[in-house]
Amino acid sequence: MPVGMTVAAAHGVRSLVVALMVGMGATAGSFSPLGVFGIIVRRIQTDSGLPVDPLLLFLSTMVIGTAAAVLVGVLVRSTDDTSPTTVTEPAPTTPGATRPPRSAVVATLVGMAVLVVGAIGFGLDIGFLALTIALALMLAHPDSAPGAVRDVSWGIVLLLAGIVTYVGVLQRNGTIAWVADTVSTVQPALLAALLICVIGAVVSAFASTAGILTAVVPLTVPLVATGDLSAVGLVAALAISSSLVDVSPFSTCGAIAMANAPEHERESIYRGLLVFAGAAAVAGPVVSWAVLVATGWF
Repeated sequence: MPVGMTVAAAHGVRSLVVALMVGMGATAGSFSPLGVFGIIVRRIQTDSGLPVDPLLLFLSTMVIGTAAAVLVGVLVRSTDDTSPTTVTEPAPTTPGATRPPRSAVVATLVGMAVLVVGAIGFGLDIGFLALTIALALMLAHPDSAPGAVRDVSWGIVLLLAGIVTYVGVLQRNGTIAWVADTVSTVQPALLAALLICVIGAVVSAFASTAGILTAVVPLTVPLVATGDLSAVGLVAALAISSSLVDVSPFSTCGAIAMANAPEHERESIYRGLLVFAGAAAVAGPVVSWAVLVATGWF
């Protein structure tokens, strides 16, 4: 995402377009059999005794994610101002004037390696570990510390932390699970499946997609037990509904986009991402449910 924002600024491309395209690209590929979400969903299905079809899950999310990216690209371009975009050339700088010391680059790469190994290999808390590594780098290279702290988008951090805390309280109190469990008893089962997809989309816009899938996918078991619904199609529809809204400014992908966008574009990006996430929270569940569940083809 940061690289995409840099390229967008250099070539006069709207940052909102880049943010949406990256978000849709993540949706299109994250449920592959080797992707994180694909692995999580497959494990949940296996633990819940549900049928598993990794290829259908991947192809359905890829097709709908790609279609959403094309549609969004067309809609955003149609609202662009027809006047040519003026790209401001950066002021010339002396070669090597802003290049960080080699020792700082090496230390940063080592810190990234430690972060990956510590989080994945030893199960350490990735947030605390990242802050610890950042503190060590700041102490080792104090000249870069003031700029690093100043460039953090603290408003975005506060916004995201508040939303995550609120949703965490709802999850800890069992509110989300209670709502989803209540909906799963709705008759007919086809309507309950649509409501569960809507719940997954709305909650995922403010919380972790992986966490929502972990909580909601097992609730599809009683619906599948009725024999009226396909487990594979329902899980795929739920996965699509929960991931299309990941570009919400309250979710990780959207927050990263806002944090790396130029300061003067952040308000417009916030509005654009919020509008798209709201539309996706409605259209995503309806379309995926209609194609993958209601038709009975899968």
